[in-house]
Amino acid sequence: MDIDYDSRLIRIAAGELSQFRLGPREGGGSREGRWRMELGSFWHVRLQDEESAAAQKSGEIAPRFEVPVSGKLLRAGWTVEVSGRIDQIVTRAGAPVIREVKTVPHPLPLPEEALAARYPDYFAQAGVYLALARLGGDASLAGASAELLFVDMEGGARQVVRVEEASDLERRLADLAEFAEARRGCRARIAAAVIEPPFAELRQGQEKTAEALAGAAAKSRIVLWEAPTGFGKSAWALHHALARMKAGEFSRAIYLSGRSTGQVQVVKELEKNWPGIVRAQQMRSRSEHAIASPMHTCGEGASCREGIEEAWAHAGISPARIAAEGALELEAARRLGAETGVCPYEITRAVLPFADLWIGDMNYVFSPHSSGVFLNAPGFDAAKTLLVVDEAHNLPRRAEDAWSAALDSGRLEQLRIELSFAHPSRRLSRALDSLASFVRRLNACDRCDDTVFYEVKDLLHEYTEALESERLDTESLRGGALEALWELEEAALPLENESLRLLLHSPARGKLEITCLDASAEVAKALKSFGGALLMSATLRPLAPLLASCGLKDADAAFVRSVAPWRGMGYSVAVDERADTRLKTRARYHALAAEAIGDLAASATGPVAAFFPSYRYAADVAETLAIDHPGLRLALQPRGIDLAAQREFVATALDSADVLLLVLGSGFSEGIDELGGRVNRAIVVSPALPEADAVQVARMEEARGSSSAKAFHETYVVPGMRKVNQAIGRLVRAPGQEAKVLLFCRRFAEAQYQGLLDEDFAPQATIRSRGELLAWLEPDGPAR
Repeated sequence: MDIDYDSRLIRIAAGELSQFRLGPREGGGSREGRWRMELGSFWHVRLQDEESAAAQKSGEIAPRFEVPVSGKLLRAGWTVEVSGRIDQIVTRAGAPVIREVKTVPHPLPLPEEALAARYPDYFAQAGVYLALARLGGDASLAGASAELLFVDMEGGARQVVRVEEASDLERRLADLAEFAEARRGCRARIAAAVIEPPFAELRQGQEKTAEALAGAAAKSRIVLWEAPTGFGKSAWALHHALARMKAGEFSRAIYLSGRSTGQVQVVKELEKNWPGIVRAQQMRSRSEHAIASPMHTCGEGASCREGIEEAWAHAGISPARIAAEGALELEAARRLGAETGVCPYEITRAVLPFADLWIGDMNYVFSPHSSGVFLNAPGFDAAKTLLVVDEAHNLPRRAEDAWSAALDSGRLEQLRIELSFAHPSRRLSRALDSLASFVRRLNACDRCDDTVFYEVKDLLHEYTEALESERLDTESLRGGALEALWELEEAALPLENESLRLLLHSPARGKLEITCLDASAEVAKALKSFGGALLMSATLRPLAPLLASCGLKDADAAFVRSVAPWRGMGYSVAVDERADTRLKTRARYHALAAEAIGDLAASATGPVAAFFPSYRYAADVAETLAIDHPGLRLALQPRGIDLAAQREFVATALDSADVLLLVLGSGFSEGIDELGGRVNRAIVVSPALPEADAVQVARMEEARGSSSAKAFHETYVVPGMRKVNQAIGRLVRAPGQEAKVLLFCRRFAEAQYQGLLDEDFAPQATIRSRGELLAWLEPDGPAR
């Protein structure tokens, strides 16, 4: 779709118009696998050959195929220019017949009303072509009728259904005009706005931020921006996006962050600095939207989208009106869902097309399971969208996780039992049973051989074909079963994607994990589809491995680095060489670590932050601390809690604990900003090197190119030290804040580790005895 706001002209393909709707779509949906597309192409060509041969034999006018057609429709002051290609135009009794060929994955025939209910967009598309023919622009289509030719893609059975008219064409055109008018108003509002800098008084280092970002964007569509924690990256990124939208470069921006705190910060920055200029909508997860109410319970029985179009029409929800009143907050969506019986997640999703700025998780662009929420939204055009990715150092791993899958024989068996209540076909039952049996027989191994890859790929393929051809009794399915059936289908996605590098391994008998080791091609494809992209983080460097893991070359991106001169003055860093915290020797130094933490606490004016590479390590040292320093009040990071609970823990611990024991790389060390100004003593116990499990060993093997040393450096050391930099960077976030940080491990003195520390964290002291540590901790001890 292309909208010319000045001319009030909408250019749209017939297929897109037939699918356009300002509301949720029925059913769980299925994906269009390559096998289906190949079968569809096969049947289109075969039917063309058959029709040509039949016309030649009967002496009828030769059929035409892939016939271009276009026309203009006027609605609500807008001109809608529709174009498309008709599959076939055949002649019957001397009159033209518009025929659309649609392959389906189930037996035919079916009652016409069942086909209309199952494939409303197919009927709409044929109706659109019929409406264009009746405009009279093509004399050869005068008096044309329209029909759909359904073909069972496997059995070859065919069924013809006559299409009288596009019964809901007027509604679709009205929705389209309403959408275009709303977007026109947004564009005018942004164009007329004054985009002020986010800070009335600029800190040192911020003076040329806007100019630097604009200059880099003029050179490259993809910009990498590194700026320290506390610099104001979110605010400056928003300023950059708004300025480019005002200039007409983009019609929309997407702001992605893997941290909920980052998303919340964006909303706050908009409200504080540019209120009323842009319509923003945050897209939270489906689980956060979930409700249990008399009208609707999410995940219970059928899919949340089963029967949703009827519920939507009955509720009379207007996404345009909701958006005009401001962002739809999560609780408001949940209340509206409880009142109307419409899934709150789908309500928020329906509001997205009317917003100028979408805020959400990285999965909404980089996951094959969730990207459709953003990328398939009505009116979305990646070429006219600016993508902003916060905490971009996490992007490659997030993409790899999104392209991974896992199969558990126990869960498959449970799903098979749940499926039996829905009266499935023998084919679907057999497909699921075969898959479960295969996974059940797998023994634990670090790397499965190629036969497992091909076998599970074939089994998932058969399951997918069977599921997509099934019409299940969804009312008989128990909570979440329907969604689980479709999610199982998605396990085939990484196996079908030849651009990925995968590891198939079995961590235990009856379990199979499909782990993506490299999704760089998918990341690059997504980034390059946007009109512009800004990837930012406090820890982008070293750039070479980051670029490679994003599928980019040096020439693909421009790099901007912003510095905060005040930050380096706030840190005093020392390396404690007394300890060797490698896995095989770290237990010998638990007492020494506890002693060092006790000394830090004795010299601190607030709580001490102690960062560890794992929860187990933190818990072990906590036990030693409790014995050797019983007077210290300890707060050990809890596991598996949400953002609100994390914040509550930190707030309580900062007020009541002497030592906070936190895990490097977790939300506590990377996503909590309250440590700055409250913690002036910290210890990093060991570089946060990843565990040497089957996946890391495979990554190491994948990285072996020029040397094993380089592979180890990029696979283990770089990601580990990035976590260290992230944690230390949380301690000094504003001028005047100070922190002494002890790096507790002799490896921190080695060049390959120390060379990866941010320049502001360069050690100024080396500790070889307790006396040296106590001297360094004195107020007038060695400092910058």
